[in-house]
This record gives sequence, structure tokens and C-alpha cells, in this order.
Amino acid sequence: MIKYTLTCTKGHAFESWFRDSLGYDDLAESGQLTCPVCGSAEVRKAVMAPSVVRGRRAGSEQQAQAGAAEPQGVVQHPIALLDERERKVREMMRDLHRKITENADDVGRNFPSEARRMHEGETPVRSIYGEATGEEVRSLLDDGVPLLPMPVLPDDHH
Repeated sequence: MIKYTLTCTKGHAFESWFRDSLGYDDLAESGQLTCPVCGSAEVRKAVMAPSVVRGRRAGSEQQAQAGAAEPQGVVQHPIALLDERERKVREMMRDLHRKITENADDVGRNFPSEARRMHEGETPVRSIYGEATGEEVRSLLDDGVPLLPMPVLPDDHH
């Protein structure tokens, strides 16, 4: 999972989680990524810089106390802890994902054709989920097929 800071053309800033950088690209290309403030689909990644913290190696505390020079160029990456709000959002995503998979049929790569057939009345309407490319999603949305992206489960280790 990767968290991006995003901005819309009206200057609203917000954050969102994606399975990876391609997940962002797919949603942005399909027009499914919108600003939660104004609804604009013109959303871009904000300029971000990695956070790098200079730290000490194990044992360097004793070296420093003994008058030894502090090692140069040692980099420690900060560890992010989830706050209560982020834990609740992750749990809500897991619950929604579980409800979808328990109550809908997984049609896999047949999702675009199955969704279109239901929309056109060729087959009974039911809840389905599966896979579609950005182009397939755009085509379905252009034709008025109602669909939503299925939440990607957050990785507990990232």
C-alpha cells in the first residue's frame, strides 16, 4: 500500500491509499479518482519528498559519550504508526471488502462483459465483482453502467 497526497485543480489537498503506483494511475485514467471536497476528477499527485532521518548506529551512543566522533552518513528511516482514525478506516475497508466478496459473484476477467450484459437486460441483475482494465472501466462508465471500484485491502505490514 502507498499513501499519496493529492490535489485537485481548485487547490484542495487530501490523502488517499493505493495498492501501488499503478493503482493510482488506473483510477486517475479511468476518472474514478475525485476530490472529496468539490468532486473534480482533475486530481494530481502533490509534490512529495521522502522523509529521511539521520540517526546513530547501535553502540554509537557509547562512542559519543567516550568522545569518539559520531558516524557520518548513517540514515534511519522513520516508522509510521497508525493513529486510531487510520486503523478504523482500514477496518472499514476490510469489512466492506468482506461484505462484497460474501454477497457478490466473482466473475474475474469476465467483469466487463457480465456488467454490460446485465446493464443491457440480457441477464438478470445481480451483485458481481471482478477485474477490468482502465479502458474497460471508462467504456462501461461512458455507457452508463453503474459500477464502483472495489476497495483494495490494506497491507498490515505497510
